[in-house]
Amino acid sequence: MPPRLKLTGLILLTLLLPCAFPTNMATAGVSECRFNFEASPYPQNPYNPSTSSGCEPGRNEQLLYKGWYEAHTGNFSTSLKLLEKAEKLYKQSGNKKGEGKTLANLGWVYYSLGKYETALQYYQSALRIQRRIGDRKIWGESFSLGGLGLVYFALGDYKQSIIHQQQALEIARSMNDKQIIAYSLTDLGSSYQAVGEYEKAIKLHRQAISIGTSQYEAYPYIGIGEAYISLGKIREAIKTFNQALTITIQEKDLFGRIRVLNGLGKSYQRIQGYEKAENYHKDAFSIAHQIGDLSGKGYSLSYLGDTYSQREQPQLAIVLYKQSVNAREGIRAGLRSLSRNLQESYTQTVAGTYRRLADLLLSQGRVLEAQQVLELLKIQELRDYTRNTRAGGTTSGIDFDATERKILQAYNTLIDFGQKIRDCQSRKVPCTDTELTQLVQLRTEQTQAIQQILKTLEAELAKRTEQDKNALDPKNDLSRKAQELIAAQPDTVLIYSLVTDDRLWVVLASEADVLRKFEVKVSQKQLTNAVLKFRQLMKACESRTCGSTDVKPVQKVSQQLYNWLLPPELRQELQGKGSRQRPIRNLVFAPDRVTRYIPSAALFDGKNYLIENYAVSTIVSAKLTDTRDRLPTNPQEVSVLALGLSNPVPPEYGALPHVPVELDEIVKQTGGDPNGTFSGLKRLNQEFDWLTLQKNLYGHKILHLATHGKFVPGSFEASYLLLGTGKPLPIPQIEQLSDLVGVHLVVLSACETALGGKREQDGLEIAGISNSFLERGAKSVLASLWQVSDASTSRLMQRFYQNLATGKMTKAEALRQAQQWFIADKTQASTATNPRSSVQFKPGQNQATTLLSDRSHPYYWAPFILIGNGL
Repeated sequence: MPPRLKLTGLILLTLLLPCAFPTNMATAGVSECRFNFEASPYPQNPYNPSTSSGCEPGRNEQLLYKGWYEAHTGNFSTSLKLLEKAEKLYKQSGNKKGEGKTLANLGWVYYSLGKYETALQYYQSALRIQRRIGDRKIWGESFSLGGLGLVYFALGDYKQSIIHQQQALEIARSMNDKQIIAYSLTDLGSSYQAVGEYEKAIKLHRQAISIGTSQYEAYPYIGIGEAYISLGKIREAIKTFNQALTITIQEKDLFGRIRVLNGLGKSYQRIQGYEKAENYHKDAFSIAHQIGDLSGKGYSLSYLGDTYSQREQPQLAIVLYKQSVNAREGIRAGLRSLSRNLQESYTQTVAGTYRRLADLLLSQGRVLEAQQVLELLKIQELRDYTRNTRAGGTTSGIDFDATERKILQAYNTLIDFGQKIRDCQSRKVPCTDTELTQLVQLRTEQTQAIQQILKTLEAELAKRTEQDKNALDPKNDLSRKAQELIAAQPDTVLIYSLVTDDRLWVVLASEADVLRKFEVKVSQKQLTNAVLKFRQLMKACESRTCGSTDVKPVQKVSQQLYNWLLPPELRQELQGKGSRQRPIRNLVFAPDRVTRYIPSAALFDGKNYLIENYAVSTIVSAKLTDTRDRLPTNPQEVSVLALGLSNPVPPEYGALPHVPVELDEIVKQTGGDPNGTFSGLKRLNQEFDWLTLQKNLYGHKILHLATHGKFVPGSFEASYLLLGTGKPLPIPQIEQLSDLVGVHLVVLSACETALGGKREQDGLEIAGISNSFLERGAKSVLASLWQVSDASTSRLMQRFYQNLATGKMTKAEALRQAQQWFIADKTQASTATNPRSSVQFKPGQNQATTLLSDRSHPYYWAPFILIGNGL
């Protein structure tokens, strides 16, 4: 993450005043003087009496700077009390300049604690004051802008981060403030690196170096080193990191040193210098532990796990990965500060640790533990995409057994010995040759002890595998939720996928805690290319009619995906030919990465589509799926709120002329059309606005939204539904809906998600948007992966609701039979005209639009996926 994560503090350290604190901070009754915030040059140390210009700070300034000092020594609780008191006193005295600077410092503290929403509020409040009074100097407007850039960076909104950092840079240049110019250039370099513009990042970091700073000069070097790793220039990275290491030692910058040491470790890992890599990461972990940087510990543990995995010490790697994941889970629970001073994106690094742990557990046959990690991974990714740390509720991390705990304790002791030896060798602490010899001997003994415990663990695992294929008794709540989902309907299995760089893991979970793992030799790149090809074949049908004669290329790609996602051994289990005594009827998929873009119903086995043999649904995760009840079987107990758009404003959205017919077929209204499928309320076009949606939710089991929508990859905030008024409804706004608890099904019948572009896409927009409804209480979401013809969508929806109204089918089965009807209907022409419809078409609008005579192509029926409770 960008240097400014600590550089905000760095800026504070260099932007100090000539009126320094007296040596005795507890001195009471100090004389007041006019405090000059803008005085320069900046002293190096606010507590150095030699920097004093002869006046002593007032009470408010004492509180402000003492609060700053406590924050930058890690005492955040004390810091908040001091700063809050200072802000109150400044406000009472009407000192807007002091109030703005204190608010900005409070923003930094809350940012450091990972409370981003609060941090944004403080920075924005500070910025409003500073702009109103024209405060552009020390701790002024550029400082608050830079702080906002930090928060947006941590949230993954790099566009906003760059905008705010550029504004901070412009102000610093207008004031000729070289310190802030250098820091802003470094921050910008980090943001551009996060979006893959490595050469531009290096150029900005070098500009920062050429300007120079009086403190924390290592950060642009660290940024360049990280960019070199990304570019594969490992020798250059090592050289640059060593320059940064020298600076951090001279400046006693422990936070920076953690980043440098981990950077050096990652560099040596790339060139298989594993022993050096291990030592650098150990040093980084030791320092992070020493200063209480829990996030730094988490990253160092993850990198150590990588090193041991590459050195073929999987059980030790698993222990360290687990500890790293648990540290992240603790951070995500809001109990600890989020990561700082780490160049890589938080999301990518954290998700990578979960994936590597799950991959290693599966390769070692520890399937149940892997399932727990897969669940945590899905929740973690959802939190990162939606930027909602509460998404998925509380999670408790991953269990250790007694032997693993012994390994972890012994390993921590080993690292302590290593640090003591280095301190002794460097003469950092007084040490005799005899003491050094004793320390080396103790380290050797501790290393041998760890190896012995590892052998014990391997023997225990081998014994467990003989007795129980799942390796561990399921105690974790995440496993319990998976079993509840499977038990909710007979003959159901849950299928997880884990996509790694070089292979695909498929995990089959069935009743009685039975788990099976299947390793498929397909790379992420191969899988992505096949999914892209499938979607390109679907997209081709947007501009021409696709029928049964066009289906062969689709089936060829789909069959390849089928063979990967449902390998032969797994298919044996589904057919009741493995350990089961009867075949499976219901498949619940928990997809991963690019597999989220695959409509599993369209997987082709060479003769039939998957939907012809199984009822299919998808989940975000087992933990986020509520299967405690099902849609009432009595249609009289089901009411639908149907809202739609047929003639969108603005005109760039295509018309949906069949939506009025769709709503008429679904809803029968008292005093209106009595011939719909379910009772309820329908509103069209201008009558469908945000207020209508909010006030009419209560009492309805189904919410049907027949309108345009976009699921935007990589941007939760940019995803939206289109209201009947033509205004977009941002997906995050759905979190304001309070009456979704009684809604059993949300139908989004005309949405789409794009696939393609420069960056690797993982389909999290689908999970994130669905979870927006699920988190508010809805049980399931029916959505489309791409937008198909208005006429065929209308017809499929009508069939789906007619199936539901029989009271004999689950939602998954109702969708299955509607899709099967399309597959079988290759010749029958059908009309979308509804003679009962009360909707008035505009002049020139064709009421009798004829549907395709052949709708068997997957383009027309496959995009609809059911997410959540399929009952």
